[in-house]
Amino acid sequence: MSNEYLWEHNTITLEISKNEEVLHLHGTHFHGGCLDDEYQIASILLELSRISETIFIRIYDSDGEFLLIDCPIVSDNSFAMLEKCLTYIHANSVIIFPDDHTSVEMLDSRLQIFNKNAKQLLLSQHLTHNTFNRISKLNLNQHNMILLIPHKIAYLLNKCPQLITEIVHHFDEKSFKTQILVKTESDRYSDSLVQYRVGFSKSLFAQLVSHNFIPHSKSKWWESEKSCATSLAFILGYKITVGFVVYINSLLSQSK
Repeated sequence: MSNEYLWEHNTITLEISKNEEVLHLHGTHFHGGCLDDEYQIASILLELSRISETIFIRIYDSDGEFLLIDCPIVSDNSFAMLEKCLTYIHANSVIIFPDDHTSVEMLDSRLQIFNKNAKQLLLSQHLTHNTFNRISKLNLNQHNMILLIPHKIAYLLNKCPQLITEIVHHFDEKSFKTQILVKTESDRYSDSLVQYRVGFSKSLFAQLVSHNFIPHSKSKWWESEKSCATSLAFILGYKITVGFVVYINSLLSQSK
């Protein structure tokens, strides 16, 4: 399920773990600054809870409780900002407990409290509905465009579409490091341009397009028979190549 979504940051990982002889599903997702990422994670977990109706999924978010950004819509701001709320997903629904119930250790006791609290029911119903609504619109946030890029990068993007996220994040026209790499290593890819349909989130695409950045005047990129100064496919392909080179070099420097 997760492979079909272009994550704004790093991908989500799920694995079977054992804690005190209890088997459980453990998943992590780092740098989830994009709200769509949270909803996509929720969609995966909701699907798991639909398949297995007895499963309870506890979600913890290190920078504030999961999905609580939507709480002010149906609740007061003071409640929405609490970071100790408990978020569960169960039976294809999102369940929210306020922090004053964290002392109740047994899950069935928490559920009894939850079912008697109209405010909690309303909040959880809203989050569940909003999650499904957002999920249905996630595909609308995707943008695809045929670009001219080196065949090696096209091959890697075909194998790992999520790589485009790191490539765009590592492209920065104001970076001195990038300027040096543009004049050297990126030219090595200029003789193998191919047409390839690249998938972006709309925010990643806007981030890439917003930079007014073209190959330097002596770049071998201009020698390509497919080059065109006015071609957006050519210019964006060049930016992607620069971002790729910067990203690869950052990985190499970390490994030393």
